[in-house]
Amino acid sequence: MRTVVSFSQPLPPSAPPLRPPRQPQQVKAQLEDAGVFVHDGLKAWRADGETSFAGEGGGRREARSPGFSLVGGGGDLSAEVRAEVEALIAERSMMKKERQYDQADALRERLQAEFNVRVEDKLLQWWVNGDEYCEGAHSDPLPDESLRGIIKEKLAQRSEAKMNRDYGAADVLRDELYNEYSIYVDDRSKEWRHEAGGSSNNDGGFSTRTDYSSSERSSSGEKFQAPAVSSSSPGGIKEDDRPPAAAGDDGSLESLTLPQLKLKLREAGLSVTGNKAKLIAALTNAAAPSAAAAEEEQPEEEAPAPPPSAFSLEEDPQEEDSEGGGGGEEEATVVVAAAGAGAGGEQPGDLAALTVPALKERLKAAGLKVSGKKEELVARLAAAVGEAM
Repeated sequence: MRTVVSFSQPLPPSAPPLRPPRQPQQVKAQLEDAGVFVHDGLKAWRADGETSFAGEGGGRREARSPGFSLVGGGGDLSAEVRAEVEALIAERSMMKKERQYDQADALRERLQAEFNVRVEDKLLQWWVNGDEYCEGAHSDPLPDESLRGIIKEKLAQRSEAKMNRDYGAADVLRDELYNEYSIYVDDRSKEWRHEAGGSSNNDGGFSTRTDYSSSERSSSGEKFQAPAVSSSSPGGIKEDDRPPAAAGDDGSLESLTLPQLKLKLREAGLSVTGNKAKLIAALTNAAAPSAAAAEEEQPEEEAPAPPPSAFSLEEDPQEEDSEGGGGGEEEATVVVAAAGAGAGGEQPGDLAALTVPALKERLKAAGLKVSGKKEELVARLAAAVGEAM
């Protein structure tokens, strides 16, 4: 006779108590306490004292995580270490599928601590911290191979800032690479590329330091208008007296590249931000004041001694007495001629119309000092003319 027990009715007192079903995790914990470790994904267990299943399962390990791929250079990982890292990443993926999140987090921390490896589940990528970015296939050649070290260091600093959630510092480093070195960083593909000529979306340029020689200055269109003074004359203009060459007109600057324009701006102490048109405008605006200031302020130099054939303003007093006092009038005539009054009797306003080299030539011919600004030179000549007259 068969007895049917209804669970809606209480069990008789003589019935044995029902045992609650054991959870798989409890069973697994009991096995681990006994020294037996089970991997559900591999359908394997081991009791040899080892707890990790990395490298086990033959060729099945690589097939379990087809989506994860290495990006960047891979750091200094050897082939063996890289295989171990990939095995741990695959094991972590299986643990996440089995909802063993604590074990998966422990593996993530182990990858970070032992191998400096970061795993990005959303992108299905892993990389070595500080070396996750590689040069893109469409990158322009770098002007200097030593720049690679700078790029790698900046990218490593940016990765560290992002890990620390310091996104402001990460953005500053990204903008620095973009504006100063023309390096565009693609976070999605973990690539960087150099844009040598710049573009409408890239105002940056690689900052290169070169010797800006006179030949380069002439090829860029910079001109110097030398005064019409004979080099053989006593008051000839020396090379050091010439004002520095201007930055060039718009036509010459248009032919320069962004790095060359930024080099000129840095040498002039100006800002290097902006597109090519802004850089050219900044150089053009800075050229006129610098040329005018160079003409106003000339280096101080001693007046050269007049040649033997030239006149002398300092006469011997005894000679003047012997000539019966007529020498004073003759001396005044000499000073007036040397100072530039001439037959027309130039006024201070006429002297102000002369250029600085012309004023210095007259001062040298008169044996006067040639240092100072243009106003001082005009006043010195006018005073000499007034005293002589």
